[in-house]
Amino acid sequence: MDWALITRTVEHFDTLEPDDLADELERLHGSDPALATAIDRLQGARKSASSFMQTRMPQTAFENSDALDPQSRIGIWQIEELLGAGGMGEVYRATRADGLFEQQVALKLARQSEDKFVQRFEAERQRLAQLDHPNIARIVDGGTAQNGSPYMTMEYVDGQPIDLHCQRSQLDRAARLNLIGRLCAAAAHAHGRLVLHRDIKHANVLINSGGELRLIDFGVASLIGDDDPNAGIGALTLAYAAPEQLRGEPVSAATDIFAIGMLTHFLETGAVPERQSDGSVAIDAAAIDDADLAAILAKATA
Repeated sequence: MDWALITRTVEHFDTLEPDDLADELERLHGSDPALATAIDRLQGARKSASSFMQTRMPQTAFENSDALDPQSRIGIWQIEELLGAGGMGEVYRATRADGLFEQQVALKLARQSEDKFVQRFEAERQRLAQLDHPNIARIVDGGTAQNGSPYMTMEYVDGQPIDLHCQRSQLDRAARLNLIGRLCAAAAHAHGRLVLHRDIKHANVLINSGGELRLIDFGVASLIGDDDPNAGIGALTLAYAAPEQLRGEPVSAATDIFAIGMLTHFLETGAVPERQSDGSVAIDAAAIDDADLAAILAKATA
């Protein structure tokens, strides 16, 4: 497979309206079935990943959602607004309503009742409960809603994606790399507890008003050594995906390290490295303009 071609094609398809996209895919299935099949698999994986209740999603993803009304109650939490939605559930901003103290959270509510999904949701809660790091959004509470749907509440991070923060704050290289160092520490903490994130990208690395970094959305995470045959497929942001994710192969700590290398390259140059035909990437050493940093990024993405 020519992953450079696949990447360019998918990026082009991302700019199309739904009707135009369907026409382009139909034509592609006629002219290049292998390429079309690969793109179908990638698009399906990305849709699955984004639908698993990520904290932040585009408004168009939930304009027609049967979301809970503001002021609804789930346990001790009062719903304030919808933050994101997908085929498996919604994420709301909620506040504590039992009067003990003020607290704001992101509440993830599952809509699927299948045993396999409920088990996955409960496994996510368990994974998150293992993580206790200042740069990882922490789990606050969990339980079952009145209708039997499982839910959990997470620290609500009111912040900007790391790329926007760096741009708007006009951070120099040292400050940008300081943030990346905190991200590495967060990933190392998770890896030390055998948890992979699998979707580290700018939108999942937020900087709050105090300049503190939080890694969010472990909803597509997996355990290191997971024997689930689909463990390497679901979490996929094409620009940051490691070659093994593109091929649907098992993932490892190196998958998250690859994504951090891609993100760092993006913060330093304004672009992710160029994808090669075998799925690997080529670091733009000239744009990095620092031999040591370029070598580190080449190692991270090797």
